Amino acid sequence: MNIDYKIDTTTERLHSTGGIALVGKILERIGFGEEKGCDTPRYPHILKSIIGLLAQGRTRFEEISLFRNDTFFRDSLNLEYVPAKETVRLYLERMIPKQKSVNSIIEEASVRLLQSCKFTSIEIEDRNYLPVDIDTSPLDNSKSKKEGVSRTYKQYDGYHPIFSYIGREGYMLDCELREGKQHCQNGTPEFLKHTIHMISQLHIYAPLLFRLDGGNDSKAILKLLEERKHFFIVKRNLRKELPEYWLSVAHAQGTITYQDASKTVYTGIHTGKNPAGDESFPALDIIFQVTEKRIASDGTPCFFQK
Repeated sequence: MNIDYKIDTTTERLHSTGGIALVGKILERIGFGEEKGCDTPRYPHILKSIIGLLAQGRTRFEEISLFRNDTFFRDSLNLEYVPAKETVRLYLERMIPKQKSVNSIIEEASVRLLQSCKFTSIEIEDRNYLPVDIDTSPLDNSKSKKEGVSRTYKQYDGYHPIFSYIGREGYMLDCELREGKQHCQNGTPEFLKHTIHMISQLHIYAPLLFRLDGGNDSKAILKLLEERKHFFIVKRNLRKELPEYWLSVAHAQGTITYQDASKTVYTGIHTGKNPAGDESFPALDIIFQVTEKRIASDGTPCFFQK
């Protein structure tokens, strides 16, 4: 196969990070750095520089040195100058005791950005719901000595942050960095309250559907969502419940949705269950799917006792 190549030359300066111009335009559009009540006017300048690094997949502030003489990086983010790594480190340390003020700058900018977005809902039985997904995601930081790095449930050292996303598009709404060893439920009710507060600023009128994993199947989460009158789907955490109980429920209330020589799958809705057996909590519907296997995955026949 013969392939012809055409090579052009130019005297113009080429940049491998041209997308940073779009990042700068977004920051300009939402007025990032123009928030009132900022303790130090240098903070937005440093934060813009950090955002420029993160947008290119660079997570170490020392890498700002790569762009010290990059006029395109500077002009795209509307910076007076690209700070030195020593300056970035100094201001990052100064931000620690003023974390609440800095977080407020970032949160207000995030809300303004999300207010300009259109969220796509999901349709369930001719009704539309706006999904809000919340879950943790361990980050692998093995062989590092960063503060907060510890053993995650994935059996490697790292962080265990939590995220919330909104809409079918999955726009990130909120996030929180956590130590690797922190349980997913620890601090999640407070995180959920903050997420709901941020949503209230977006002027959304469609019903919300919160979706959480089994690690957040707790009375605190369910009670909060129930009191706020939100729809929710939380994966059931069986804990000490016997599989035989759910098999009996499947036989009595389930519908066979699949069957072959090796297994039978039952699905259905089980009503009248109170979370953790708390009678003061309203009964919730539990959607179940129970698989009764007659042949294991390795081909071994299963033994059943009637």
